[in-house]
Amino acid sequence: MFRYWLQPEGADTAEVTLERIALDQQESLHAHIDGRHVEVEVESTGPGDGWLRIAGHVYPFIVTQRDDKMLVWIKGRTHLLHRVNRSPRRASAGATAQQRRELAAPMPGRVLKVLVEAGDSFEPHQPLIVIESMKTEMTISAPHAGTVKSLSCETGKLVEMGALLATLDVPDDE
Repeated sequence: MFRYWLQPEGADTAEVTLERIALDQQESLHAHIDGRHVEVEVESTGPGDGWLRIAGHVYPFIVTQRDDKMLVWIKGRTHLLHRVNRSPRRASAGATAQQRRELAAPMPGRVLKVLVEAGDSFEPHQPLIVIESMKTEMTISAPHAGTVKSLSCETGKLVEMGALLATLDVPDDE
């Protein structure tokens, strides 16, 4: 099973897990995108390209891979996926208390914007920090409300995947 962070153009970051299965000589994937299950059939027509069958629709795709990053072109849009090995998971209802109180970089890159300061309150999914990697901007948010306890990053600085960006205070009932 592989776990990725997906940053579609103009959308929030999503966690993607892929599990390969083989059915009658055809490759299929069980995909979970932010917890939503999707069945995907893959038909390769060459190295790095082919067709995807998702929910009764067929889409051409092209994929290139470098280290732990994949660029996937589907339906005229390019999606950047970063392979996650041991980096912290995005905070969610099932996350541990520590994961819910730490905002970590889901990819290596440069901090473009810090949109909050220590002491600021935030709402669920409110943009907090923007990182750029490979000319792709990723807006980082938390799925819950809270207060920024401290910041561990600043505009213009490089960060590694999994680096602590901010510490959050989260109400116990969140």
